[in-house]
Amino acid sequence: MPRRAQPSSNVLARLRAWFGLRQDELALYLAVGPELVRSIEAGRRSLSPGVAAAMLPLARQLPSPISLLDAPLPAALCPCRAESKAAR
Repeated sequence: MPRRAQPSSNVLARLRAWFGLRQDELALYLAVGPELVRSIEAGRRSLSPGVAAAMLPLARQLPSPISLLDAPLPAALCPCRAESKAAR
């Protein structure tokens, strides 16, 4: 019997799951290759500023990003934190 995959704690995987997207669909939305999405979700690559910026419209659609994702979003996905750092 095949093993069930462990739920990912990666923000990309959590956003993808929230919107019901497959990895290839999210990759198309982000204008990146599906392998990059797989690598980020698996923890082999980090979330780049470009991918984070492309994800921002999705993150803004969430009713409450912090509570839904069980962890704070990266600063690049949370405009309030990014703006407060820029103001310093």
